[in-house]
Amino acid sequence: MEIQFEIFLKLLEIVNFNQAELSRRTGKPVERINEWKNGKHLPSFKQLVVRTEKLGYNLNVELVKNKE
Repeated sequence: MEIQFEIFLKLLEIVNFNQAELSRRTGKPVERINEWKNGKHLPSFKQLVVRTEKLGYNLNVELVKNKE
């Protein structure tokens, strides 16, 4: 499994938004969020960082906190 996919799934778990809400808050179309969730397309690491910051989280901190 690609790391971007794992990170994206962890982000979904952290924010606990449905796809429509995640789309609204990140500016990505619902279709793209759905493609990411299903593993059809993967966001780049840079996209993940930007989307995570738009949600008010620091990607590095959240991953470490949730790993413990």
